[in-house]
Amino acid sequence: KFDNAEPMFYNVSDPYFVLRTVGSEEVYRSETLRNNLNPTWSAGEVKLMALCGGDLDKTFSVATFDKNSKRADDEMGSFETTVNEMIVGSQGSGIDYTLTIKGKSKGDVYVRVANISGYQAPSITAAKKYGRSWCC
Repeated sequence: KFDNAEPMFYNVSDPYFVLRTVGSEEVYRSETLRNNLNPTWSAGEVKLMALCGGDLDKTFSVATFDKNSKRADDEMGSFETTVNEMIVGSQGSGIDYTLTIKGKSKGDVYVRVANISGYQAPSITAAKKYGRSWCC
C-alpha cells in the first residue's frame, strides 16, 4: 500500500519497482501498473549472479517509483533486503517491508512469494575452501 505520489490535480500513482545491486546497478524493472496504490505485480525472473553475485546474503535494494509521462518519475520509497531474507520470509504468510525516503515511512510492500529455481548451493568443501558459510 503506497502513499499517492501524484499531485492533487493528477490521477493516482502509476507504480513500478526496480531491483538494484549494492553498487546501484539496475538489474530488474517491473511492469508499470496504472492508477494503483495497492499493486500486485506479475512474477519476474532475475539472475542471481547479476543481483547478488550468487551470495544469497548480499544486500540489494528495491525501489518503487511513480511513472510520469511529462516529467521525471517520482521515487515512492525503497528498502534493502537479501535473497535469503525474502525466501525465508515468504515461506510463512509473507514478509512486510516498509518503504522509506530519507528515513520517513512512505508505505509498505508485502512479498508473498520469493523462490529460486535452478540454483545449486556451493558444496560444503567449496564453502570451507573459500571461508564462506552458506545458509539453507
